Amino acid sequence: MAEKVRQMILATKHHDDEHCTADCKLFTNSDLSILGASRDRYAAYQKAIREEYALIPNFMYKKARKKVLTAFSKKDQIYSSEMIRDQLEILARENITKELSCL
Repeated sequence: MAEKVRQMILATKHHDDEHCTADCKLFTNSDLSILGASRDRYAAYQKAIREEYALIPNFMYKKARKKVLTAFSKKDQIYSSEMIRDQLEILARENITKELSCL
């Protein structure tokens, strides 16, 4: 069980579900659910993420954040679960696009 949990946690590093089990896909999709949150909730998340990395200079933070968000925006599907994708994909892409335009 510990190894299974370890693999799921490691899968959140790159969010590549290709070699994940169904449980792992659910876990990574849950991890990404914040991307498809309401605009207000997503704005609070953006602020919290920036605070988490407060020691990183702004120019470095923005460059790294752009890289992460751009990778998600280029994916055919952010969420591998059809149910989660149906609920969150459109708003996630809108949130990502908006944040990228502010960086």
